[in-house]
Amino acid sequence: MSLTSVKRRTLRGAGAAAAIAAALVLSSCGGDTGQGSTPQGSTTGGDDAPAAGASFVWVVPGLPSTTDPVEGGPLPRVIGPERGSLLVQYDLADVAGMGCDALAPIDALRGDLAESWEISEDGTTITFKLREGVTSSFGNQLTAEDVKWSLERSVALSSTSQRFLALTTMWREQDPITIVDDHTVEIHVDTPGSLDVANLTMFSWMIFDSTEAKKHATPDDEWAAEWLQKNSADFGPWAFTEADWQSTQQLSMTRNPNYWAADEYGNVDRLVIKAVPEGSSRAQLVTTGEAQLATDLSAQDVTHIQDAASAQVLNCLSANRDTLVLNQGYEPLADERVRQALSLALDRGQLNQGAYLGLANEPTDGLSQAYDFPRPTDEADRIRYDVDAAKALLVEAGYPDGFQLEVTYSQSRPGPQATQLALNIQSQLGELGIAVTLKEVPSSTQFNSAFLDGQYQAVVYQEPPAIADPQYSATLYNASTSPQNTFGFDDPEYDDLSLRLLETNPGPERDELATQIAALTVRTTPVVYLVDTNTQFVLSTTVDTATIRQQPGNRLELWRAEVDG
Repeated sequence: MSLTSVKRRTLRGAGAAAAIAAALVLSSCGGDTGQGSTPQGSTTGGDDAPAAGASFVWVVPGLPSTTDPVEGGPLPRVIGPERGSLLVQYDLADVAGMGCDALAPIDALRGDLAESWEISEDGTTITFKLREGVTSSFGNQLTAEDVKWSLERSVALSSTSQRFLALTTMWREQDPITIVDDHTVEIHVDTPGSLDVANLTMFSWMIFDSTEAKKHATPDDEWAAEWLQKNSADFGPWAFTEADWQSTQQLSMTRNPNYWAADEYGNVDRLVIKAVPEGSSRAQLVTTGEAQLATDLSAQDVTHIQDAASAQVLNCLSANRDTLVLNQGYEPLADERVRQALSLALDRGQLNQGAYLGLANEPTDGLSQAYDFPRPTDEADRIRYDVDAAKALLVEAGYPDGFQLEVTYSQSRPGPQATQLALNIQSQLGELGIAVTLKEVPSSTQFNSAFLDGQYQAVVYQEPPAIADPQYSATLYNASTSPQNTFGFDDPEYDDLSLRLLETNPGPERDELATQIAALTVRTTPVVYLVDTNTQFVLSTTVDTATIRQQPGNRLELWRAEVDG
């Protein structure tokens, strides 16, 4: 676990941080929730839970308008993973830094609500045996009906789950989920794949207490979507009601009094997730102790904090990559040689220092360095900086004097570094005679719509795989069948390698396929990979960092946290 301790330093936004801090004191003490979060009225966990009493405040740039995990996009990722209530989770016991210094592979899984699972010899049936005695915060015991109802709900409502079924796991079309008995359920797949079980670690597959949820369903809302936007009804470590939820602003959760793994709780009985849009204010709140965790800080704020001594910085490995997506519907970019030239013209070291202050990593090939497999060795298969070679490719492609290129960007994605990154790209591509004009889109909604509609020539973007695996990363944007491929890349060899990765279980054969697709990505350049990013979590000095775990996909687990004072 990469950890930096720092001393106090006054940051920008101190006045705003002071006002926010006052609100956080009230919320962390329960002053504005109106009532206890857990429907059975307990905030101290089960009989086996450690003594509680601490509050944990996590400040984030924004919160979604709903707590329902079926909603897609970056904001629900803040709430969803912490709630748990999944059939399986990654097993981090033997992963370096509890998931901070290495990513758990897709075969390093443990049962959560499932006690065990078996895969049939032909791979088409996965049988989950559920833990007995698992109880929701409403006092209802987990059954196979809860699993079936929840998974079918996710398929019906979640675009994220629908994308998984299109790209990573091929459930059979008719009745893919069947109940064997009260504590046994089967998932049936048409084509077995390596991600069939790991897919279920994604929070969109959360298992609900269907007995309680159905009480709030209506003829026009059979999945209780309206009620579950504001209330929890699941089997995870936390619980909340509508009184604890302020849409887009704050969520206050307390311990599930019936949680099945209560002996693993830390000493936190209330987790408050608070939206604080200004990054410097989030940093200030942690360094002064009003909050325990700040995320999504700028490189400038992180490096300021690293100069001091009243906060801790976890610099965790990530499979995320910041990218320059090239729309092949724009004539010059349809030529593979032009795309290669743009990649060759970019000095990743300078991009890293200029936009990330050295906190990112320079990419080596077509897959994130966070993945563990043998890397391509041929020069043509590796990302490199060579302006002369770039100019030669443009001449060969018929653009000796360059061309016009509009680059769209937004601080909503990949983050506050987007502006400096776009400026650096504009300057570096100018050496090829490419006249780059920059187009900023402040609205995250408009930016996302422009990307999904393919309304751009080139766009600064981020590739954040929900499942940290080479196959998922390779397929998520670049496969011709992916709904995220809005830039027109279509390569049969690439699609074939992606499919073979999906069909092959972890081992040497799969590693070799990863090497091949990493090399092919450099040669065909569907997108330009700019940097491999790490994720910086800034925590107050009162937090025992040894109790913080990172699930793949930069998803923290905080319910085990220990906080002093």
